[in-house]
Amino acid sequence: MVSLPSHDGDVLALYAIDEVAPIKLTQTVESGNVPTVHPLRYGGETGDVYNSFVFGIAPPGAVRFSLAASGPTAGGEIVNGTFVVAMTAKDLAPNALDWAFLSADQQVVAEGIGIRD
Repeated sequence: MVSLPSHDGDVLALYAIDEVAPIKLTQTVESGNVPTVHPLRYGGETGDVYNSFVFGIAPPGAVRFSLAASGPTAGGEIVNGTFVVAMTAKDLAPNALDWAFLSADQQVVAEGIGIRD
């Protein structure tokens, strides 16, 4: 998975990369305010390992993104100001997710509860 902002920063798209060509899964128009956190969910059984994704744009100073629901914490590094987290959850409940952006010294840069996209 790759999350890429457009050249003008107004559109953020999520792509799946395969052997032939990138496949755009979704895109969202950004408001210009950061951070942004967006869900992409596939309900039920998809046959894929990952069924839910969270992606967006990080605030300045953030190097990691952390996401927690009722299970273990997921997350990862922020690359070029964007992030993608892939999860096995089939029916992700975005309103129940706690999220945080962390600095290099693990201080919270921004945080929230729920994703309302």
